[in-house]
Amino acid sequence: MASNKERKDEEAAPTVSSLSSEKQQQEIREAIVDAFDEAKGNTERAVKEAKKEIPRYREAINNYQEKTLEAAREIAENYIDSQKEIFNLFQQSTWVSRLGGNEYGSFWLNWMPAITKRITQTNASMVSSYLDSIFAATKLTNNLISANMEGYKASTHHAREFSKIAANNVKTFGEYSKSINKLGVRSSSTENQNQKR
Repeated sequence: MASNKERKDEEAAPTVSSLSSEKQQQEIREAIVDAFDEAKGNTERAVKEAKKEIPRYREAINNYQEKTLEAAREIAENYIDSQKEIFNLFQQSTWVSRLGGNEYGSFWLNWMPAITKRITQTNASMVSSYLDSIFAATKLTNNLISANMEGYKASTHHAREFSKIAANNVKTFGEYSKSINKLGVRSSSTENQNQKR
């Protein structure tokens, strides 16, 4: 049989050990909380940095849209100018002036203005259609960018809602765990009391 002193030493040893263990657990908890707080701070800094970049992104998109429209205008103007020049050269060509000197000249000279007008109108319609296509493509691109941004906004909103649900689930799980632990502590203390009797 162990003496009273040995029993006290045995009982004191687990107490010192449990205090050390509790201190270690507290330090671990604090380290984990500090790590999460640091991660939260890093997230806030990253968001602030990203927000600073938003005006630059807006400017880049606006510049892209403006440059695309300006390029479409220049292409159209150059095309129209070149077509005008072609028709002017055609009108001034020696071939057209020679048509008037032969027997078919009166026929060609009577029909030439109508044909030229029709060709010019057809060409102008082609240029107009081409420009409409360029502007429609630019508008489609802008709409796609907007739609993608709306989709991203919706997915971010859903992710935010899911994260709130997950946080609430963790809280509920924590409360449930605490109540189970309390029940377990009560039942084990009741068993200990029953065993001592």
